[in-house]
Amino acid sequence: MTVSALVVTNRPEHLPWWMRQVKKQTRQPDEVIIVDNRSDLTVPWIAGGCQGLLGGGWFARHVDPSTTLGEMRQLALGLATSDVILWFDDDDWYHPQRIEMSVAPIESGRYDASVFPLTHYYYVKERLAHDYPGGAGPHLPASAWRREVVSRVRFKPLKTGEDYHWIHAQVHPLDGSAPQVPPHKVRWIPDYGLPNIGGIVMIHAKNSWQTPLEKVTDPTGALTPLPSYAPKGVPQEMWDEDLILLEKMRVAHYS
Repeated sequence: MTVSALVVTNRPEHLPWWMRQVKKQTRQPDEVIIVDNRSDLTVPWIAGGCQGLLGGGWFARHVDPSTTLGEMRQLALGLATSDVILWFDDDDWYHPQRIEMSVAPIESGRYDASVFPLTHYYYVKERLAHDYPGGAGPHLPASAWRREVVSRVRFKPLKTGEDYHWIHAQVHPLDGSAPQVPPHKVRWIPDYGLPNIGGIVMIHAKNSWQTPLEKVTDPTGALTPLPSYAPKGVPQEMWDEDLILLEKMRVAHYS
């Protein structure tokens, strides 16, 4: 099956980080879709520096700055042509086998979607981390979808929260209605205990950035020394370098 990697961004300065996350994947996408609403320099930047970098086809589309994230995600879906659609965020960390693990359940023929339900906070300076407060839930940038099911729900034209509404309508409606993708067709992939993996699969960086350590009060978020989260199969030096780059991006964006 062919695979499309999709990202929407209003922070094109994050694209080098995102491309780093995709380039290191053990399974490369056949197609890369980037939709940006902030800088019309995005397309020539990719053409000049990243064409061929990811080992697959690529397409970048700049849209008007007033275009919402929901509208951008809907546009990205319309541009994708592969059998499997994978969502990414431009500021998250992903295990090198994330694409491989996400696509396998769909390729088996048993599932129409796969989701990693658990994400993480991290604090590089303090060398501490903890699980996502409130427990597990579906997260769009940690999901993959058979092409035939993505059109069952349209993204709401929201500036924020569009991902939350879309994925809940697909697999876990909050209003008690039936999900668009039946439960038996969704593979919930555990974030710990995967064969030969262990450690973590994804860090949802944005939430870490917006919740300083001193504001952590959720009792489910027990703090753990960050090195213990290090994923298997990832050299320690790569893990450390990625965390340092994430911290630099946080400082540059939120300071």
